[in-house]
Amino acid sequence: MKGRLPIALLAVGLAGLGLALVAVGRSAGSLRAMERVRHALGPSRPSLSGEAVVGTRASGTWTERRARVTERGSVTQLRWLDDPGGRTSLDDGVRLWELDPRGRVALLRGESPARVNIERLAANYRAEFIGWRVLADHATQGIRLRSRHYGDVAARLWVEPVTGALLGQETLGTDGRVATRTLFTRLDPDNDAPGIAPGIPPGWRRRSPVGQVARPLAPNALADLGGVGVREPLRVPKGYRPVGTYQIRRGGRALVELRYHDGLRALSVFERIPRGPGYGRGGGRWMHRGGGGGAGRHDRAWDAIALSGRTAVRERRDDIEIVAVGDVPRRALVQMVESIP
Repeated sequence: MKGRLPIALLAVGLAGLGLALVAVGRSAGSLRAMERVRHALGPSRPSLSGEAVVGTRASGTWTERRARVTERGSVTQLRWLDDPGGRTSLDDGVRLWELDPRGRVALLRGESPARVNIERLAANYRAEFIGWRVLADHATQGIRLRSRHYGDVAARLWVEPVTGALLGQETLGTDGRVATRTLFTRLDPDNDAPGIAPGIPPGWRRRSPVGQVARPLAPNALADLGGVGVREPLRVPKGYRPVGTYQIRRGGRALVELRYHDGLRALSVFERIPRGPGYGRGGGRWMHRGGGGGAGRHDRAWDAIALSGRTAVRERRDDIEIVAVGDVPRRALVQMVESIP
């Protein structure tokens, strides 16, 4: 019996060593996967051009469109193949534009939704290899990005391992459903697509819908909300950092937006004064996940924010209404809203 104890201890030790080696292997694999992500999403990412299927989920409905896609550095251009007018979406890395060749007009739609902070992303997400997929006749390796703080998968990427080109990507909500998807179906030879503009073509008129596009506010500035100042939350979900404070008009009413980002996902807090004296009397919180349904005595523009298909928490007070929208667990948004003075 005495001779068996060392063997048993050795077996336990070897088992522990095996688990340690597995952990080391997983860690090394995660590091390699993150390096692929850095290359695919970073400023030196490979140029691409070809055709892709672009899918989005809005108010619970999934839609897909085919587009001619060209990527050069931080510029991404999508020409919708099903649009008889030949309209194009242009993301210049800072702002999102809709280009209408019929009137040679560039309509500002907002800030770039594709902004990624690689260092912050690496700090807040783990990269994990998930297998292979053929896209545009190329074998691509799948990588998923999992939140280090909440454990949910935020995105899946498919990267061509030789060139590092990103041929497919999905973003997911906290419920696990796909929110957006872009999959290349065909690539141009040598990715040579003429006609990509690094910005808006010369001679085109630029238009910005009055009040509908967010306007940055100076720090500590009072919002145009009847004298109500911006109220910043004292508690923010893990990993998120402030981006800025903006003013926008929805449904003819002014509201303030406080934006936060974790390197991959965005989170917003909207604030406005109630409509009419005593409107918010009694207070209360309204919470929602996904689209559909109404929300009582609030105008449609405000509800459109809360019903945008992401986790939303709304609180009514006597002097202010608050909506927080983001891809974080509901409890994190509740804590954020409750921390607003």
